[in-house]
Amino acid sequence: MNFLIIYCDSKKIDSVDSSVKKLDFNASGISLADLCNKKYNEIFDFTADFSHCVVIDEAADSILEKPQIQFISGLFAAKKKPVYVVSSSALFDGLESFLNFADVKAFTAFLKENAKSLSAECEKREAFDKLISMGISFTATNLAYYMEKEKTDICELFFTAGIDPDSFTDTGVPLLCVASRCDNMDQIKWLLEKGADINVISKDRGYTPVMDAVWRKDYDIAKLLIEKGADLSVMSSEGQSILVLAVGNENAKIVELLLENGADPDIKDSMGMSARGYANLFKKEEIIKLMEKYPEKK
Repeated sequence: MNFLIIYCDSKKIDSVDSSVKKLDFNASGISLADLCNKKYNEIFDFTADFSHCVVIDEAADSILEKPQIQFISGLFAAKKKPVYVVSSSALFDGLESFLNFADVKAFTAFLKENAKSLSAECEKREAFDKLISMGISFTATNLAYYMEKEKTDICELFFTAGIDPDSFTDTGVPLLCVASRCDNMDQIKWLLEKGADINVISKDRGYTPVMDAVWRKDYDIAKLLIEKGADLSVMSSEGQSILVLAVGNENAKIVELLLENGADPDIKDSMGMSARGYANLFKKEEIIKLMEKYPEKK
């Protein structure tokens, strides 16, 4: 974080400057007199790299009414960057992006107590701004695009900027299903670490991530998701069970994995057929033998 400290009384800046730097934040001070000597375009350029602004007007000597201060306050507020006003004046009190403090002591106490959350919020805002500066809109569809391209650094920016790991693309595909459909084990693990719902259901096929893995014949991802607690009882939007998908793909190894982890071979689909029924109908001998270990319940 990088604090801009604006002051009239040079004696007041020392305490704030010291407190900011003790928290390992950067700080630069400028007097009101020096600020007023700058043109507005110079002020615009000068303030661009600061993440926070502190205006020290403890004596309420009308520094807050200066047009330069109001200009800077507007610049920061427009970018949702915090402005801290140390003043007995209530000029900015109650306005979004502004926090008022009666004196320097109250402000430095606030900094110390909230250092961690302030830093996290600053990182979130900077990541969002970086995405926008790169011409990338903050949407799940765009994140999915960069996941498919395996642009890890850009994907991390989305999460630092605060995107929900359970977000859906414009076509109704949750991010975890995007990773599963791309056969990307690293992204699966990454999203689960971010808190993604392992049993989220896509709006296009009605598949969960593990169903997508089975559909893709990706044994390793299916195994990982099962080990992490994936639900094997979900039916797709077309009424298919996960074992029906596996039987349709003729993947005996995945069928065995599903059976070993409790998938029911006798749940009927929308056509009134079960995975066992399809295996018998299409004479899939290897799969039939696997299912014989799991007799139909009467």
